[in-house]
Amino acid sequence: MNFSNETYPNLETEDFPLDLLQKLMIAFKAFHGIVIISGTLLNLWLLLAIATSQELRSRMRNKLLISTCVLHLLICLVEGPLQTTFAFSIDYGHFCSHIYAAINIELILDFVSNYTLLTMVIVFVLQLIDLKLSVWLSSLGQRLVTVGVILLPWVASLITIPAMIMGSAKVLITLECSIPYSYATMRLLDTVIPLSLAAVITVVAVLKKRRRFRAGFTSSGMQVELLSPGPQMDEAKTYIAAVGVALCCDLIIALLEYELNFESLKARFIVLYIAFTLECARPLFMFFPWLMFKDVRQRLKSWKPWLRPKPGIESTDVQSGHTQA
Repeated sequence: MNFSNETYPNLETEDFPLDLLQKLMIAFKAFHGIVIISGTLLNLWLLLAIATSQELRSRMRNKLLISTCVLHLLICLVEGPLQTTFAFSIDYGHFCSHIYAAINIELILDFVSNYTLLTMVIVFVLQLIDLKLSVWLSSLGQRLVTVGVILLPWVASLITIPAMIMGSAKVLITLECSIPYSYATMRLLDTVIPLSLAAVITVVAVLKKRRRFRAGFTSSGMQVELLSPGPQMDEAKTYIAAVGVALCCDLIIALLEYELNFESLKARFIVLYIAFTLECARPLFMFFPWLMFKDVRQRLKSWKPWLRPKPGIESTDVQSGHTQA
């Protein structure tokens, strides 16, 4: 949810059908509740399915996918409930700390989400050019690179977002509480830049992969991991779908931070609530592009956590789709 003063017009100075506003609020809260429940269950399912398979979690892409699942669980279980409880923050002091916590958490998680997706796309491109870090790095060096790639978006967000919020101009919403006047710069940094780069790099990856196929390379013959070999090269369409979903979910709310002209206040609020709905739906919608990864899809189909394998046995046949783990 966006708290920017630029986003919300003054209802006291303009005519607006309050009954429509109430209906939009009810519809949004109901949908948000569905997203919180279903997003939590689906991302937890995906997280456990990957984390319990030694073969799957050894891939760099799947390590980033685990990080994304953790992120979406935080959005569902922390950010979502925090945003829906403003009505219960009656005390101004409590309300102010409440809204500051929500602002920081929302922007931090947006930052991590978009830059992790950008990292996944970059890793895919590096795989296409056969960059093999395992040739140059020791075992320790490979572990440090892996940890650094995964943690960099999280660490950068914890430093960048609070610093930008503290340094931005403020507007009073109560006598004792102020919020950043505009999130335009923050949205540029945590949404527009990484998603735009991800879209451009994805197009480059598609063109690069097409050229390689024309040159006689096959999917199974390509190097597919920076640090260790994988079963096959990923399909570019998976990254196209993931970047497309991210753009649909986050770009509208980011653009609303800029002065966009609307013919009426009613149109502005309808667009605003569409943007809110798409933004809150990201933990749910982003689950589905990952099903396009063949190894992930086969793991989810065959994973039965209630069946315990024999000690020391874990077999995954991605090509045939039979997995025991």
